[in-house]
Amino acid sequence: MIGVTDYLTGHEIGLSLFYLAPVALAVWFVGPSFGVVISVLSTAISLIADLAAGAHLSYVILPWNAASILVFYLGAVWLLTKLRSLRQELEERVQQRTAALAVEVAERTRLSNEICEVCERERRAIGRDLHDNLGQHLAATALAVQVLGEKLASKDLDGTGMSNLQKYQAGFSPTNPAAYLHVISLARGGTDINVTYLGASGDTTYPPGVLSRTNVLEYSSSTNGNYTNGPWRQVPGQTNILGAGLGSNGGTGLGTVTNMTDVGGATNHPSRYYRVRVLLP
Repeated sequence: MIGVTDYLTGHEIGLSLFYLAPVALAVWFVGPSFGVVISVLSTAISLIADLAAGAHLSYVILPWNAASILVFYLGAVWLLTKLRSLRQELEERVQQRTAALAVEVAERTRLSNEICEVCERERRAIGRDLHDNLGQHLAATALAVQVLGEKLASKDLDGTGMSNLQKYQAGFSPTNPAAYLHVISLARGGTDINVTYLGASGDTTYPPGVLSRTNVLEYSSSTNGNYTNGPWRQVPGQTNILGAGLGSNGGTGLGTVTNMTDVGGATNHPSRYYRVRVLLP
């Protein structure tokens, strides 16, 4: 196509530059050898087109022009070959660097995963050790506290005849020797017996504490003086509910001095023995 165009335009207009296109394509996509072949063919076609268009060239000028055009094309082949070679080397280096980078990233990812797995194993091991050791210490501490609590609860540290636990459950302060459930005095009033006692009225000193307690009057009759064996019976209608705000010492654990009456108790035979009992909720 270029040769036909060169012939049609005449020998006065040179189209040598246009022959570089097939030369360049041959070098770039096939190789330098094929580029040399296309260069020789392009030179021959260019000269044939000029001669066919009427150019009169001597035997000296014709070889000179042919050699000049061929050298020009071969120079282009050499430059394009170098450029193609540099491009291929650059692509190979990029591929090598990319492969090396991929290997390095994979290795770092593997190391990172191994570090995470080691950290997780160590964390679990430390957690198990802490759990086991702490659980043992807590269990031992809880058992010691339970034993100590039972011992303290069964002690009568203030000598009132009631254990600390009994006083606390009754609504008295466990550490106050003057605060305990007891009858203070008995007084006859005609045919009745008035019983004055220190009743349980709650203790809010140690939360949640005891807000109030129900006190009942009971009696036991005995002909041989052994009244402790009972049976104990409740005096009808003699129940007091003492608590915070109800007595003078309500809610403080000190108890409340109050009385209850056994109506007709002075006329009963045999003699009656009285006690006050606290009802737990």
